[in-house]
Formats: sequence, structure tokens, C-alpha cells
Amino acid sequence: MAGIVVDGCDGSGKTTLIRTLRDYFHWPVVHVVQPHKPDILQMMKLIECAPVIFDRFHWSPVVYGAALRKGPELAPYDLWALDGMLMNRGFINVYCETDINTMLINNKKEEQLWEAVRKKSSVTRIVHEYRLLEQANQLICYSYDYQAETTDTLLDLIRTMVGFEGPARVQGHPKPTTWFVGDERADKGRGGISIPFYDIGISNKLVSGTLLYQALVENNLTWNKRVALSNSAGEDLQTVYSQLGEPAMVVALGRVAARRLADARLPARYVPHPQWWRRFNHHDPKGYTTAIREAVL
Repeated sequence: MAGIVVDGCDGSGKTTLIRTLRDYFHWPVVHVVQPHKPDILQMMKLIECAPVIFDRFHWSPVVYGAALRKGPELAPYDLWALDGMLMNRGFINVYCETDINTMLINNKKEEQLWEAVRKKSSVTRIVHEYRLLEQANQLICYSYDYQAETTDTLLDLIRTMVGFEGPARVQGHPKPTTWFVGDERADKGRGGISIPFYDIGISNKLVSGTLLYQALVENNLTWNKRVALSNSAGEDLQTVYSQLGEPAMVVALGRVAARRLADARLPARYVPHPQWWRRFNHHDPKGYTTAIREAVL
């Protein structure tokens, strides 16, 4: 499987590029528009529909929410989980941007667009928010300016990069150097879903998923640093290890995962399970960041 996420401000040439990508790859296009309350569960299900081209996805609710509404509509924890899924399934990002005056001219030609994207101040804020996300992006990302380069150049780049897929039920890099392995225990938010250490509705709470997320990010163990995360329950860990390219470092999150890795004859370093840490060391969340750092040194 593989896929492409195309995002950018209205008037940036995004729609024209998507038509070109559709005609070239012959993949379906899904327009993902979810203002105010994005349905994260639906977004994760859509990722499983690859190969597919997404016309907007997880960046738009953050950018338009921050620029034009009451604030970002997805938390960094949500973006972390979605980026992990997208990367493992072989997706890349294409961010479309051209000069602001051109985008304003293009938007004035489109009667169906809302009034906000016809104002220079609004478009400037939107571009600023997109650039912040582009800098923090976890996926392979190409910036595309239709006035500065041809679509053929972009197609050549995309063709060489899409489709590097990891094993099912793994978050993050498809060929990691560091693989964190947990177990089936996890906190349950609203509409919990079966991906490692993520549940809907808990991004603002200190629970096992957010504790692990904070510890990894603070140690610069992000997906694009060739990091992967999975559970061990019901998995042939030797097979997953092989499919991941035999990562140099395996880290067990908790005793259950450590025992399963030992049974699979996979040497692993050890860190307490984040759920255990939250229960017995909830007064010291930074201590878990230190525990992760010491394990990977």
C-alpha cells in the first residue's frame, strides 16, 4: 500500500495537482474536510484504504482552526498517532504553496470559497501555521509551488518514495533502528481504537499514551528518527522484527513485553510500562523521560 496527503491553503494549486496525481497513479481521491471536531477514528480508518490520495487530512484542522477559529482542532498527541500510522503505511506529504497575492487572486475567482480566504490577513495566518507544521512534520514532505516547478519534477520525486510500508499494527518508521514494544494494556478514551498507546479523547490527560508520547518526543525519538512502536500481544515478534529490517535496538515497555521478547529470543533493553509509571510515579512524569533516555543510551 501507499498514499499521498496533499494539503495547502486555498488557491495554492492543490486541487489541480491532485487531479494530476490521480491521473498518474490511478488512485482514488478522498476529500477530507472536518471543521470544528475532526473524527479521528474515521481518519484512521481512511488510512487503511490505501492506496489513496487525500485532499487535505490532519494538517487542515490544525491550521484553519488556529488561523481562523478558536484554536487547533487536533492536539500534538493526535498528530503523533496519525503521523505514525501514515508513515507505517507508506504515505508522504505534499504541501502546496505559492505567493500570497497569487493565492488571493485565485480565491477571488472561486465563488464557492468562504470569505476568510479572500483576505490577505487570513491567508497570511494560514500560510504561517502551515509552515510551522511543515517544520515539525514527521513524514517525508515535499513543498510544491506550481509557479516555480513542473508537475513532472514532483512526480519523479514522489514515484521514488511512496510505498515503503511496514508491518501491520506498527506505528512509525517502516525500517526503524529503535523499536519500542509494549503490551495490550492501555488507557481507554472515548471510542478507543486498537493502535499502540493511543485512544481518542485523552490528549489533555496524563495517561500511559500521553506519558510515553512526551517521553519519546522530549528525547528526540520521533518517527522520522527511525523509531517504531508496537504491542506484543498476539504477535509473532520474530516475524515483525524481520519485517522491520532487524532494528539495532529493541526496548521492552514493561515486564509482559520483556517476557514475550525473551520467549522470541530477541534481546531487549527494559523500561517500565508507562501505565505502571503513571500509577506508581504519577508525581514524577519527567522521571519517565529520564528512564527512556537511559534505556537508549
